[in-house]
Amino acid sequence: MIARYLRMISQRFQGVWERWWFEPASRIVTARLRVLLALVAALWFASHLRQTTWYFGESGWLRNELVDQLISQTQEDWRSNFAWSPLWFFEGETAVVIYIYIGLLWSLVVGAGVGGRFAVAGLWLWIIGLCHRLAWAASTVEPVLAALLGYLIFEPGASMFTIRSTKNRPVSWQAAIVISATRAHCWLLIATGLASQLANPTWWQGDAVWWLAATGRSNLLATDWLRDNVLLMNGLTHLIVMVELAALILLIPMSTRPIGVMFGLLVGCSYALLADQFLYGVTLAISLTAFCDEKLVQVISQTNTTR
Repeated sequence: MIARYLRMISQRFQGVWERWWFEPASRIVTARLRVLLALVAALWFASHLRQTTWYFGESGWLRNELVDQLISQTQEDWRSNFAWSPLWFFEGETAVVIYIYIGLLWSLVVGAGVGGRFAVAGLWLWIIGLCHRLAWAASTVEPVLAALLGYLIFEPGASMFTIRSTKNRPVSWQAAIVISATRAHCWLLIATGLASQLANPTWWQGDAVWWLAATGRSNLLATDWLRDNVLLMNGLTHLIVMVELAALILLIPMSTRPIGVMFGLLVGCSYALLADQFLYGVTLAISLTAFCDEKLVQVISQTNTTR
């Protein structure tokens, strides 16, 4: 009896596992992810143009000589950790500016769907190259952007110029793997963010929002009106945690997934607006579109029909 029960559980788990990873999914969803992530990559490259002089100019604090002096004191083989960047072979601002413009144009090409997997893989390496040259100056968006683009190498979706012809072959198991990996990554991003918050006493005490403003990590929040509105400060702090928890729970079942996506978008807005991590919040919101497939549209349409 126990053996039969365990066999039934294992078969169900195997079925859920196979449906999650290998049930054919729409290539239109991966194409949508590719276009949106390519736009984020273009914005990310463009955001560094105004900082090239500060970083890589004659007195920049990321020029090769200064980086060698700062890091080699504690790590003799430090450059092996950031070896994936051809920019280490060039000194000065000009090479970095050219590299950024190439990355900007490359992002637009990938967004249009030209070049397929090879173009996506090249953009992925190009982004890693700039990240490794920025070294410790990289932000939170780079690992997420690189990971999501890395998934798209497996199935980048239909080109914008041939999207009509893909209607004859709208689904593929490669797209299912990309979509499932993106969903899992998105869910884990929200989960790790929530876990890091719950590990900090300020989120339990209700004054984390005030500390965001006091430390200069939020341009939207002001310490003056937060200090005079304690209930608002506590309520906003706990509301952020509750929204993240609700997103994690509601994104799992198919029936509640539309509401989970809405809560996930609120999480992305909190990062973008309250924590001044705009590109990270946008990238998180884009990863939520992996949950918006044809099945979700059917659930929403059925809900509207019953109403």
